[in-house]
Formats: sequence, structure tokens, C-alpha cells
Amino acid sequence: MAEPPTCEVKIDGFWQAVSLNKAAVAHSAALKRCLACYGRVMILGTYTGTPSPHPQALT
Repeated sequence: MAEPPTCEVKIDGFWQAVSLNKAAVAHSAALKRCLACYGRVMILGTYTGTPSPHPQALT
């Protein structure tokens, strides 16, 4: 079984990996970033794309 898509959410100053569904529901106002490129994530309900480095990674 495939693992659910994930991102990192900044919670209390620390990045934590969570599923996109949990990030959208429990942490909707928190800053989110991609695990692969650290680019900002905006959850719109569709989780498709090709992984690549982000030119403006969040730290």
C-alpha cells in the first residue's frame, strides 16, 4: 500500500512531516513546505506533479 502524500508543517517553530490531508484540516493556517524541494506548499485538493528543486526554498 502506498503511503499518503506528505508535506512539512511549521508548528511551534519546528518543521514536522504530516499527511497533506492532516495539514489541510488540522494545520490549515500554518506554513507548509515540500519535503523534496522545500518550496511552499498550497493544498488545493489535487496532489500531482513532478518533483524538482525549488528556487526559493523555505528555511
